[in-house]
Amino acid sequence: RVVTRLAGEPLDEIDGEQLKVTRLSDELAAARAAIAEQASGDASGQALRNHARRARLRTSWSGTLDAVCLKEDERRKVDEAIALYSAKEVDRRREQRDARKTWLKSLARNDFFLVKRWHQWGVRSTMDAQVALQDELIFGLREAMPKDAFRRLKDVFGKPNVDLRALAGDPEAAATGAAPTARLVYVLSFDGDLTASRTELLAREISAILNSKRRPSEVVLLLRSPGGTVTGYGLAGAQLMRLRTAGIRLVVCVDQLAASGGYLMACVADRIFLSPFGALGSIGVVSQSPNFAKRVNQEGFKFIQTTAGKWKTTLSPFQEPTEAELVKVKEDITMVYNTFAGWVKSNRPNVVVEEVATGEVWYGPRAVERGLADELQTSAEYLLRLMQEPDCEVLQLSFERKKEGGGLAGLLGEAVRSAAASPAAAAALQGALAELLAGNAGNTAGAAALKELLRQAGIDVGTLGGAALTASAAAGG
Repeated sequence: RVVTRLAGEPLDEIDGEQLKVTRLSDELAAARAAIAEQASGDASGQALRNHARRARLRTSWSGTLDAVCLKEDERRKVDEAIALYSAKEVDRRREQRDARKTWLKSLARNDFFLVKRWHQWGVRSTMDAQVALQDELIFGLREAMPKDAFRRLKDVFGKPNVDLRALAGDPEAAATGAAPTARLVYVLSFDGDLTASRTELLAREISAILNSKRRPSEVVLLLRSPGGTVTGYGLAGAQLMRLRTAGIRLVVCVDQLAASGGYLMACVADRIFLSPFGALGSIGVVSQSPNFAKRVNQEGFKFIQTTAGKWKTTLSPFQEPTEAELVKVKEDITMVYNTFAGWVKSNRPNVVVEEVATGEVWYGPRAVERGLADELQTSAEYLLRLMQEPDCEVLQLSFERKKEGGGLAGLLGEAVRSAAASPAAAAALQGALAELLAGNAGNTAGAAALKELLRQAGIDVGTLGGAALTASAAAGG
């Protein structure tokens, strides 16, 4: 990779673009656990963390099975194994609660020694049954699916803090005979500027959602924008329409401002939430052009312009506009205005466009009264409500460009760290660096600069060999 980058080849897009996924439900669970630790002790916080992990396994189980690509009959056998385990595990939990209650009562009464030991054995037997049922579940899954699929599933079960009891869920869920399926919600953000420059990343995020095997039931867009160019925000609105076309519910949350082009995007949503002092509207079009014609004439300059096509240009800053040109500009922005107003009407049919498409901005309650928003609620309130729903996963998505650290020295250091884990990579890097040094042998300044870069990367150029390279990499590069 070092050699190809030094040769001038561009960054591999597979390495350069990465989709960052944040599980907001986990962040909420972590905050709740941290508060519980401070208020009630470490045990309370750990209990909340364990509960969140069990809930995560239970709600993500359907997606886990989708990932291993089972056939229909294999999926049916897996569901049957889970249903059988769930029924037995629910019965075992009930028996364990009863046995533990009886044992504690025996201790409180200070019963005869053998009686207390008998009740204690009852509790232990239910705990042994827990392990036996999980063994039975694993065996049933192994028999139900191909070896390769089970190996991938085994990797899931082998992760730290995975509790198979979560698959049993609650008694009501187990009685249905099917594993619970989570409602999946994705959260996107759009902080707009005058050119809607983030539209390309928004398009990639939406493409990633539409291309995923597991479609979300809802997408929440956190929107803030003062508006801007017609073409930029028109494209952004079209990207959001892709979600509506795919049958995915779209919710837009505006905490501060979605004006003009920002509202063009917002009105695509199935539902719009607005904070009490958030602002919506500015449905209109403006065209401005400075004119220096008088100053140009005073200075004695002559402006020459050649066009082909009657309306190739209308207003020029260096010439006085004609009446025909002013009329043409008015026609053009009226056309854009009518398109904008029609877009709002088609997406918000209950809005009286003639009353709101005046270029005005309305805040909070007044925006709701005019139908520009559906409800007064902040994005934090709405997302918290989603995260508190049972069996609801809330994931935040964002595309970020992977940054190269430290220039060429950082790139070399990264290569050295990679070589530490692979003898083949170390040998390849050693040969490449030796070749680079040999190629610069006649260029004293170039060789010195390259050696300095290698030194910054932690490579001993004096003894450039496999052992020196590996030792340097192991030391952290």
